[in-house]
Amino acid sequence: MVQILLMLLALMAAPTPALADITATYHNQELGGSFTIRVADNGDARLQFSHQEWWMQIVGGEAYAVHPRAGGTPRVSSFANLERLLTELRQGVPPAPAQEHSSLVRQGELTIAGYRGIAYYRNLPPPPAGFTPPPALVVSRDPALATLGPVLLRRIEFAVATNRLTGMTIPPAFAGIRDLIGDGAALAFIGFDLVSIDRSPIDSALLRLPAPPVTLEELRAGGIPNIS
Repeated sequence: MVQILLMLLALMAAPTPALADITATYHNQELGGSFTIRVADNGDARLQFSHQEWWMQIVGGEAYAVHPRAGGTPRVSSFANLERLLTELRQGVPPAPAQEHSSLVRQGELTIAGYRGIAYYRNLPPPPAGFTPPPALVVSRDPALATLGPVLLRRIEFAVATNRLTGMTIPPAFAGIRDLIGDGAALAFIGFDLVSIDRSPIDSALLRLPAPPVTLEELRAGGIPNIS
């Protein structure tokens, strides 16, 4: 009995393994686009879509939009200031309502890039014979991928917030996505499938803000950059 207690105490005292850097790449086979999520062991992250001129960075828990400028220093704007300015500009204008959407229905599991996850499909009428629609979302609960989930969710939350504030329709697949991903990680998301996971150390320059964030006053003076 004493020996068992000593073993348990030793396990409790053992240091928790540090989270390693992780780079996840997703590809949309139909449209040809891709996006990459990089997360360092300290939680700093970068998410970049191939078809967008800007990318998201998370540094010290705060999210930023980084817009490169030809021949100049990139412009860095905090998500918080962008959302605040959009709210000011839309003062008195009701935000766009959430689009009527079909719910996502859990239906089995799929393996993508070697990882197993729960598949969710749009609750639509049965497709034509011989056609199998792709899942709208596949979520893994593998702890090794856990740091990817919060980064993608922060980007989704920003898209939903800015779409509502600018009067745009909120994509149906975004509705309720937080509850489904939860503390997991997306293996597939609205047409993008995970294709690779890389555990190599991430170049710290990729996760460092390239310039100090502009202030709210500077953002008001310079206008809102393209965040679509």
